[in-house]
Amino acid sequence: MRFKLHLKPVQDRQKLLFNYQYPLQAWLYKLIYQADESYASFLHNKGYSVPDSFKTFKHFTFSSLQVAKAKAVRKGDTYILLSSENSFLIVSFYIDKAAEGFIMGLFQNQQLSIFNRELRADFVVERVETLPNPFEEIPDTSIVTQSFKTISPMVVARKEEGLDQYLSPADEQFVDFFALNLIDRYRTIDGSTGMKVDAAFAKNIVKFKLLSDPEKIKKEVLP
Repeated sequence: MRFKLHLKPVQDRQKLLFNYQYPLQAWLYKLIYQADESYASFLHNKGYSVPDSFKTFKHFTFSSLQVAKAKAVRKGDTYILLSSENSFLIVSFYIDKAAEGFIMGLFQNQQLSIFNRELRADFVVERVETLPNPFEEIPDTSIVTQSFKTISPMVVARKEEGLDQYLSPADEQFVDFFALNLIDRYRTIDGSTGMKVDAAFAKNIVKFKLLSDPEKIKKEVLP
């Protein structure tokens, strides 16, 4: 299920630090932990298992803050200057629809503070909105093509000596890990067992096409 949190700034011209994802994640886990300690521990420490594998997924994610009218930063700044207009955040869980009321009550009227020693931005969750499940709108036919777009950056990595090595979309192995992870995520929900799932199998199901040159984009964005 997906929820849209409408965030009202406590005051105008607050400074939001660039690296806000970690404090935002900590805030989300803290709220879940206060409401349901066992579920929070399950998400943080275990997650949903892939059949016949040691791989697990949390099926819990959140978007970047969708900020309204943020002022452009100057070279060397470590923050975004916010306006007084509302921003929003999308949070997604793999939970039963019966838990919808629980989640909405969990976030309603909560306060979010993102800060370090120098910068601080405070918000109040003004409203919680349930978003439709896009998969419920897919027609019941044998062949369906759907297009989706992420609202936050997506990363793909391979493990090397226990550490994540992030791959460029132009890397030859990118499609292998991308396709296999999508299939494995589905298997944690579907529970399919007794079938061999490797990169070759996954690539036959998940088709990947790179539409732009990552190196060209990097040169356009970075000074």
